[in-house]
Amino acid sequence: MIIGITGRVGVGKSTAAAHLASVFDATLIDLDVVGHDILKVPPVIRILTRFFGNEVVDESGEVDRKRLGSMVFSSPAQLDLLNQIVHPEIRDRVIQYLEWLPNKPRVIIVGALIDQIGLRTTCDKMLVIIAAPEAVAKAVGSKAKIGEVQADESEYKKDADSVVINTYDDRFLAECEKAVKQWII
Repeated sequence: MIIGITGRVGVGKSTAAAHLASVFDATLIDLDVVGHDILKVPPVIRILTRFFGNEVVDESGEVDRKRLGSMVFSSPAQLDLLNQIVHPEIRDRVIQYLEWLPNKPRVIIVGALIDQIGLRTTCDKMLVIIAAPEAVAKAVGSKAKIGEVQADESEYKKDADSVVINTYDDRFLAECEKAVKQWII
């Protein structure tokens, strides 16, 4: 069984995914981690420098994610271009990894862009996490700017098999467990 966990920035996706992977003995695939790994692949670096310039690469030849982020998060066209470059690479890497896993174990894929990357149909079930905007702003601080370019909460909910509201208290993880337990048992 493959469970997707998604939602906007700062809602607690990673916290929930790590907890659920531990509780249900699932393999965890974090799309942020996969994306960071993709940015280290030489052909991807060459494509990024071709489209975004040499300033996206630091003196050691690696992608400077902070510089690249400041470029793309201030321009919808630049963000779209970056996504066109890296999303297929992320999707292919995840699909390849899933093929390598023996016996189709329990897997959790976590990321804000599961649908946009093209992995929604790979997931058997989708858990969407939401939270009050004020609580998110408090939780993520300066990363809240990323939320300005993410899909609206209603877009996430339309693909949900279950929605959990993060109230940033002890109930949150228990509610996530309850949602997933109904699919696994």
